[in-house]
Amino acid sequence: NQDWVGSDLRASMLDKIAGVVEDHVALGPQFVMKDPRASRLADLWIEALEASKVEPLVVLSLRNPAEVVASLEARDLMSRDYGQLLWLRYTLDAEHFSRGTRRVVYRYQNLLDNWHDETQRIKDALDVKFPRNSSKTHLEIEEFLNAKHQHHSVSDGSFLRDSAFSAWVRECYRVMLEWVTRGEDPEDYVVL
Repeated sequence: NQDWVGSDLRASMLDKIAGVVEDHVALGPQFVMKDPRASRLADLWIEALEASKVEPLVVLSLRNPAEVVASLEARDLMSRDYGQLLWLRYTLDAEHFSRGTRRVVYRYQNLLDNWHDETQRIKDALDVKFPRNSSKTHLEIEEFLNAKHQHHSVSDGSFLRDSAFSAWVRECYRVMLEWVTRGEDPEDYVVL
């Protein structure tokens, strides 16, 4: 319901988010917020960051929709069709609301396959440095990103050819995959 955008509820939510941002700013110059559900309210988060004089740097995580749907089916008993729509809604909201910010799209599988190169690509695209870059940190990251934690794996090619998945989902994923390799293209906005 888009009526809430002009309501007092939106202003109240923006105030609460601004408070969270201010709390994090007080802790130091860099912080990360990671929650896929936040993509539905990314516009509020970006507005709160900018109001707090914090430049939002957006990292859009792209995971194969077939893997996401399989995970939602297994974990939440969610129907395949609803899982596809959920993936599409979150992906499109995150992309749309973050237009105009410095951002980069990365592929989740690339992170699992070679997190060193993928994080370097993210750092280069956003011109950031990570303060914790020790051997101990690398070991923690490698344990966290271990492929043994990945329960569903589907090749991009087989997903893109699978007509059992919505053409909208496949087209959105195709566009976002291209952004991973060649960078964002504003001409794709009309498709998205």
